[in-house]
Order: sequence, then structure tokens, then C-alpha cells
Amino acid sequence: VRHEIVPMDQSFVKDCLDNIDRTVTRMGRIIHGIEFLGAQKKDTIVATSIAAVINEARELSAPKVEGSNINLKIDIDQNYKLTCRATLLSQVFANLIRNSCDAISTQPEKWINIKVRRVGKMLECEITDSGKPVEQKEKYQWFEPYYTTKEKTKSGSGLGLYLSKKIIENHGGKIELDFESVVTRFVILLPISQS
Repeated sequence: VRHEIVPMDQSFVKDCLDNIDRTVTRMGRIIHGIEFLGAQKKDTIVATSIAAVINEARELSAPKVEGSNINLKIDIDQNYKLTCRATLLSQVFANLIRNSCDAISTQPEKWINIKVRRVGKMLECEITDSGKPVEQKEKYQWFEPYYTTKEKTKSGSGLGLYLSKKIIENHGGKIELDFESVVTRFVILLPISQS
């Protein structure tokens, strides 16, 4: 039996390889997310300042912020202390900053503001960006695993906000998306250290 080799369309092959690459990248991010949840037990609990947590997040996300010409402003009214897993909290803030970068990449005005203030025994950390407000119809999906609003061509596993919510809740806090805001606005509440 003789088989004839038929040449393949180069664009079809490229599309297939691109799809494989995106799938492998997504799988890697999912595995990283699962490892990230396991890392919570390894990260030690320390007393640290909210400024240190947010500054580490700024450093982690600096390449994306600077590469996109985004104005990142941080306003902390006092340097409050938290008893926390500082590395994990920094990852939460870095994730929100990077998500904002992706969301506002095509906006004519690109800014991200982080504002921290005391509200009773809690710290309110407000993260806003120049992005469009979130639609009410998506209200219950944002913190679900594997939910993403990113295009398939962009990186995103749909685990970032889900993991962020779990980390914040494990610190005795909560994270919410403000659906009444005219811009994209996340609010994180964290207990202030009593020591």
C-alpha cells in the first residue's frame, strides 16, 4: 500500500501550534494556582505593614505597569500593621494590578489608584482603575474558578480572583467588586493587627 503525503496549509499548522501553546500556558497557570493554594501553609505569619505588602506588589507588577505606560498611584493614610502571610497578600495586590493593566491596555487614559484607610478595626484597601464599570450580569461570576473576561489570546487561567478571594478570607478579610462604581473598583477589607 502506497500513501501519498499531502502538504498542509501553513496557516492551519500555525493556528494549531498557537492553540497548543495557549493551552499549555493555561494549564501551567492552573497548576501554578493549585501550588499557590498549597503555599499558604508554607508562608509564615508575620507582623508587617500594609505599605510593605503593597510595595512588594508594586515591584512584582512593575514590568507590566511600566511597559504599558500606566500611572500607578498609591495613597496610604498611615502605615498600619497586619498579622499576615505577607508574600501571599502581596500576590493578591499584584494580581489585581496586573488584571487592571490588562483591562485598561486599550484605554486612552491609563491609571490605577490604590488607597488605604482605616475603617473601624479594619483596613479598607481600594483598588480602582480607568477601566469600564463591570456589568451587573457578570456580578456572580467574577470570583468563580476558571472565570475570565480576558480574550483567548491573552494570558489568564480564570483562577487569579478566585485565589485572591480565598487568601483574603483566610486572613479574616473580604474582597468585593463595586458594581455601582463608574470605574472598575475592588475593595479589600483586612483586620488591623491588635499588637
